[in-house]
Amino acid sequence: GSRKEASCTSLPPGERTPESIVSWGVHHSVQQVACVALIALRASTPLRQMATSAGAPAVGPSDGAAPPPPPSGYVFQRLDTPIAPELADEITSVLAGFGPHFAAVFGRDYRARLIGDASTQAVAIYIAREVSEEGDDGKGELVAHAGVLYNRAQLTVGALFNVFTVEAHRRRGLSTPLVHGALAAFDAVGGKVCVLGTGSAHAAKMYSREGFVRIAGGLAGSGPKGYNPGDGCEHIMQRSTMATPFAAVDHYALAEGAEFEVEVADRRHFADLALLFFANEGAGTLDILGISHGVLAEEPLTALACDIEAGKFSATVAVAKTPGGARRVHGIRVQSCADSAAISTYVYPGPAAVQAAAALVLK
Repeated sequence: GSRKEASCTSLPPGERTPESIVSWGVHHSVQQVACVALIALRASTPLRQMATSAGAPAVGPSDGAAPPPPPSGYVFQRLDTPIAPELADEITSVLAGFGPHFAAVFGRDYRARLIGDASTQAVAIYIAREVSEEGDDGKGELVAHAGVLYNRAQLTVGALFNVFTVEAHRRRGLSTPLVHGALAAFDAVGGKVCVLGTGSAHAAKMYSREGFVRIAGGLAGSGPKGYNPGDGCEHIMQRSTMATPFAAVDHYALAEGAEFEVEVADRRHFADLALLFFANEGAGTLDILGISHGVLAEEPLTALACDIEAGKFSATVAVAKTPGGARRVHGIRVQSCADSAAISTYVYPGPAAVQAAAALVLK
């Protein structure tokens, strides 16, 4: 889809700053040979698929090792939000290469994330730049990007987003290490589950080598299409570092008597809401946002934060408190600000008593 396509490591916690940047030089010929051999070996890994109810194998979290060195002529940089508005403009300008729809929805929301309050909503970013005429100084043209959106206050779920390489720089080994880096940065802060959607079967195979497996969508070659020109069926995938294999039916399994709290919906809830609609084979729907199939919930959910800020909608989420202390978004209610009677609610399907309890806090 319009936000994702290809892991390196984060800074140690004590060295993280609001805008920390780590650059890797390009003069590592021995390491590059080893990296090429590793990529060739991993490329033979078959695409893994899973049934939602069966659970997905966990992958190990980042081991803290440095990312593979960039291809000759490039430098990698690690960014943590918030970043300077000028850098945010540079990034969104490059990502506009996704197509005309990017600026209208995804770009508007992403820029707000990049420069906004990162105390709860945050983005772990890796970018690639060309080496400039002055040398390895990190000031060359920005040519590739990958990021993971997550909620600092509730780290269970994140979303791999806006994986993009400028066309003239594709097939040069940039996307895979950038994705690897963004995922490792999410792992390092305690992230557990990362979700994504892509309309590219090629990208889906690459993601499978990073531990992603299917939860819904078009790996079988049929289903709703992606957002970008030329996209095929939308692939919805997830990657888990939890010791117990992740399965959506288990993730949302709550016993009767489960307690819920209500929170005002905003950008920090995006990844949790995406998983909420992606799970259960994409059965989630929300008429007021035009979500007729959960597999295509990403764009309406991305637009929702901007529409709330613009006074078009108000929204709340039902958050379940689990025995282990984790907080999990279990439902959402959206109301039109222009027509108070226009309301839609979606709660993850389950025992009637649990659904009723979640719906009650949303009223």
